[in-house]
Amino acid sequence: MKTIYGSHGLLQKIIRYTQDDEHLYGKQVRAFEITDLTTTTYEEKAVKHNPIINASGYGWNKNGMYNIDPHKLDSGKWIACVGGYQIIVVFGIKLQNWMRLMTKADATT
Repeated sequence: MKTIYGSHGLLQKIIRYTQDDEHLYGKQVRAFEITDLTTTTYEEKAVKHNPIINASGYGWNKNGMYNIDPHKLDSGKWIACVGGYQIIVVFGIKLQNWMRLMTKADATT
């Protein structure tokens, strides 16, 4: 969950991000604003622009997205750390060698 800040300070909104697994693992990430949170009650509503991020069809998030961690910079702009994945089928290579190759490729991107 993240507390969202706006251009005029704290907006007092708590956002819960969720991985959408309806038809495929991590197909997209959705966001929900928590509107009531006490020791005995909980309510939330979907934010207006859902999903907030989804699979691109190519590259590092070709097949899906599974998390997001937004951060506000000192400049007032926002960046986010986002996890995505692509399904790769490898034939004729040992799993240990493939894992070593993928680790090197990830470290250089």
